[in-house]
Order: sequence, then C-alpha cells, then structure tokens
Amino acid sequence: MFWARRIAEIATLVGPPEMQGAIGATKAQLRSLRDDGVLVPRIAKSKIKSLWRIADGLDLLRELDALAVSFSEGMDGWEDIQSASKRKRLRVGDIIGAVRQAELTLGRITGTTGYRFLAVKKSEINEMAQHLAQSRFHNRDASNDIPASAFARSIGMRSEGWFQSLFEAGHVSAAWMQHPVTNVRILYVSDEDIAAFNRRFLTLPQMQLEFGLHQHTCAARLRAAGVAPFSPNGQDFGSLFERTKVETVVRITRT
Repeated sequence: MFWARRIAEIATLVGPPEMQGAIGATKAQLRSLRDDGVLVPRIAKSKIKSLWRIADGLDLLRELDALAVSFSEGMDGWEDIQSASKRKRLRVGDIIGAVRQAELTLGRITGTTGYRFLAVKKSEINEMAQHLAQSRFHNRDASNDIPASAFARSIGMRSEGWFQSLFEAGHVSAAWMQHPVTNVRILYVSDEDIAAFNRRFLTLPQMQLEFGLHQHTCAARLRAAGVAPFSPNGQDFGSLFERTKVETVVRITRT
C-alpha cells in the first residue's frame, strides 16, 4: 500500500516553474525556500524535474497569509522577504522562523496574492540582524580568526573584495562579524575555514611553497595541460585553481 501511494503521488508532482506559479514566487524565491528547508521537495534527487507537491506550497502560503497584516502598496518601511534576506544577509528560513514566533511583523500588499507580495518591516529586520550580529560577536570563539582580506593577501590574492566574492558565491566558508558598538562588519576566517579552503583550492604562490617550483613554472605546466583557473559559470576569481586538478599535473610532473 505504501509504495502504491507513492507511485500514484509521483504522477501529481510538478517541476519548479509550476510550483512557482502555484505559490506566486520567483525562481530565486523558490530556491531560497528550498535551500533553507522551508519548502522541502517530495523527491530529493536533483536530476528529476518534477520534485514538488503543489499542496505543500499552498499549505505554506495559507499559513503565512494567516499571519500577515494588510498594507497599502507603496507604503514606506516594508520590503519583500527576499530583499530583506539579501540586504541584511539573513537566511530566508530564519526570517520566516521569526515570523512564526511573532518576532517579526509579516505584511501583504492589499489586494494581492502569492508569496512574492509578502513583506516584512525594514526596521524589524535591521533589529534582527543587529541582534544576530551581536550574538555571533559574543558567542563565537574568534581568538584565532583573521580578516578574510588578510588571508587573501597572504596567499597572493590582493584584489579588493576577492575573498568576499568567493564567499558570497558559496565556494568558501567564513563569517561576518559586526562590532556591537561601531557596527563595522568585517568578514573573518577561522582555522577551520582556512583548512577547508586549502583542501579545495590552491593559488600560484601556494603552489610554489608546497611543490618547490616557481609559480611561473607551475602556471606554464597548468596551461600546457589545459588546466584553467577556477571559473564557475564564467565568474572570474583570478589565478585560483582546484587542488585536485593541480595535483594531477604539478605534483606528478615534479616527481
């Protein structure tokens, strides 16, 4: 009976565009809901296109609608959940969690339907971000942390904002630390963050130290082997290489 129900359910599942249409969300909004576990696909395998059960999305929408107050379009002080998440670097899941706990006011533009028209108050989002920053500042053991920019310089990457771009693209780990008095936000890396970076990536100066070859020699060997710098979706991160690709060329040719 269990498998019979699951097989019957598969025929009712839909892909992302249909789920977006059903709940009135953009592609980015649905992705954030999924990434933060607010909406969970019925099928976890990414190669299957029809992952979603529309009823799950409609249940979430009804729950949020019941918590929302109405406000007039164009009224100052409100922003949609996705914009709030991006502006203050808060997880959508944390914002919705705070709404559920009545810690944030949820609103909906009068006369609209759909997730994209749900909004939160900017002032409350600012307070939430401030509170989380203070909590991280006091609770994180940052005794050995260093600014990400200093780490980047130490491995030969001196372009301003280089590590931050890598972090915001989701390729490395780090943490924003905001001083509770000055409110200055700085991206820091811990020993664990640095170790994780070194397990995955190498810069040319790092190759010189690790393999005992001049970085120009390393670069020439990588070019000859057709190994290009790390550049997902065409993003330019300079002379940064994936360790697995480097080791198969530089380490082997050195021995």
